[in-house]
Amino acid sequence: MDASAADFGSAIACYGLCKDFGDGAEKRRVLHGVDVAIAPGQMTMLEGPSGCGKTTLISLIGGILAPTEGEVMLWGQRLRALSARDLGRFRLQHIGFVFQQFHLLPALTAAENVTLPLMARGWRKRSALDAAHALLAQLGMEAHANKQPLQLSGGQQQRVAIARALIHRPRLIICDEPTAALDARSGQKIMELLHTFAVDPDRACLVVTHDQRIHRFADRIIAMDDGRISNPSLPAS
Repeated sequence: MDASAADFGSAIACYGLCKDFGDGAEKRRVLHGVDVAIAPGQMTMLEGPSGCGKTTLISLIGGILAPTEGEVMLWGQRLRALSARDLGRFRLQHIGFVFQQFHLLPALTAAENVTLPLMARGWRKRSALDAAHALLAQLGMEAHANKQPLQLSGGQQQRVAIARALIHRPRLIICDEPTAALDARSGQKIMELLHTFAVDPDRACLVVTHDQRIHRFADRIIAMDDGRISNPSLPAS
């Protein structure tokens, strides 16, 4: 698939996507010409063994990394066509990212961490905090909203990270193992919320997971192996 064949109706379109790390004799190719299109209004799950390139792929899709070759398009926008400043604005406007390591700011409360995307977009602090408290309550975190990250369990920190990714209602949410730190009940609640977000026809959700318990929430499951997509069209069972 080349640029002229890219699906401009897709939420995500990747074509010829390659990524190298290192230089010279140390250069290593992690992604090998990935072609994949992901439709809006769906929850898509990305699976594969550790080291197969899943995290690299979602980092390229999220604009955190730049590809060595190929293109990433989000709703017809070529990420490579954006300057660093415009890419930052685009990500703030359109993408919510749930990192596997949470990346919460330790000096801020849970609610203050959740407000960060809203504050970056110019919201007043009081309005942003009200919105953060409301969303944390949906995630069963109302009693912990004023605690700092080090006062929270791993599962609680994960829910704060998910709230931060959802608070500004981005068009695309990318999650790296969102249920890894959660028990079955908490994981189900998180996935129900994410799926409700994903089924909006103007949005999409991409989830990297090893958790087979949440397969039932997927509209589509994509498998990766050795830096390649191995089943680009497999529906969820």
